[in-house]
Amino acid sequence: MAGCAFDAKYPDTPFRYNDENLTCSDIEFEATEIQKRAERMIAEDAAIPEDEKKKSTGVMFVPLWFVLDLTDPLNVHLRAMEARTKVLKRLADKKECDLTFQPPPKP
Repeated sequence: MAGCAFDAKYPDTPFRYNDENLTCSDIEFEATEIQKRAERMIAEDAAIPEDEKKKSTGVMFVPLWFVLDLTDPLNVHLRAMEARTKVLKRLADKKECDLTFQPPPKP
């Protein structure tokens, strides 16, 4: 199950091993990509009927309810993206980049 919890190219982790080597343009690019991906995920989630979301979660995880956090998967991803964006903001401040970050999109 952990394999489907992230995008293979950019996993939703706050810190990465090469963060200190990012340039201001790298930081800006990644923050923009996170924003676009979050907006796309929200739009895709909105297109799924609520009853379909409940069916798939209820049937798939019934035996695991006491073990797993069954928070809405979209919100889990959005929180992870928001955490990564906060790290990017701190890096931008540390490197004195003149960047403006957009507020995180809400579902």
